[in-house]
Amino acid sequence: MNEARMITLTNDHLDLQNLVGKMYHSILDKFNDIFKKYQVLSIKDTFSYVVNGLMDRIIAERILQERLKGIIEMSHTACHEISQPLMVISGYTELLLEEITEDDPKYELVH
Repeated sequence: MNEARMITLTNDHLDLQNLVGKMYHSILDKFNDIFKKYQVLSIKDTFSYVVNGLMDRIIAERILQERLKGIIEMSHTACHEISQPLMVISGYTELLLEEITEDDPKYELVH
C-alpha cells in the first residue's frame, strides 16, 4: 500500500472517529436534556445505578457459587465417609464367600 493511500485511510479513520464522537456527545446531551425535563436521574447517575445494580448481582452470584461449592464439597465428603465402611463390608463378604461352600447354611446370609 502506498503512502498516499495510507494517509487517506488514516484521515478517513480519524474523520469517522470524530463523527462518532460528535454523535455520541450529541446523543448524550439529548438524553441529559430529556432527563432534566422529566426530572429523572442524569445519564451519569443512571449509568452508575445500572453498574451498581450489575455489581450487586455479580457479587450475589459469586456468593451463591461459593455456597454451592461448599455444599458440593460437603456432599463429596459425606459420600466418601459412607462408601468407605461399605467397601470394607463388601471386602469381608467376598472373603467370607471364598471360605464357605454353597451347601453351608451361612452361604445364603452372605450371598
